[in-house]
Amino acid sequence: MYTSRKTNDGSWKDVAEYESNYKENFEHEFTGLDNAKTYRVVESVSGYEPQYQKTTEDGKVVIVDKIDNDNPKTLKPTTPKVVNGGRRFVKTDSEDTPNRLAGAEFYVKDSTGKNI
Repeated sequence: MYTSRKTNDGSWKDVAEYESNYKENFEHEFTGLDNAKTYRVVESVSGYEPQYQKTTEDGKVVIVDKIDNDNPKTLKPTTPKVVNGGRRFVKTDSEDTPNRLAGAEFYVKDSTGKNI
C-alpha cells in the first residue's frame, strides 16, 4: 500500500492511496500533484519495514524494504455490523498464526484502565 501525503499546517494529510499486490513490481507514480506543495509517500508492506533513501538531485526516492521478523503479520479487520467508534480489532489465536477467533470478545481499555 502506497499513501501520498501533503503538508497541511504542519501536519500530514492523506491525498491518495494505491494498493499493489505481489505480482506487480511495487512501483506507482502519483500524478496531478501541485509543484508548490510538499508531498511524501508512505509505504506499508505487511511483514516489512521501509527505509527511505533520497538518491538523486531531481528528488527521486528509493525505498529499501527490511524484513520485519519482530512483529506478526497484520490482518485487515472485517467491517462490523454496528459501528460505535473509530477502531476495529481482530483477535487471533496466536502471534504466529493468523487464525481469527470467531465470536471472540475482549475489552479495550484506555491508559487509566477504563473500558472504552
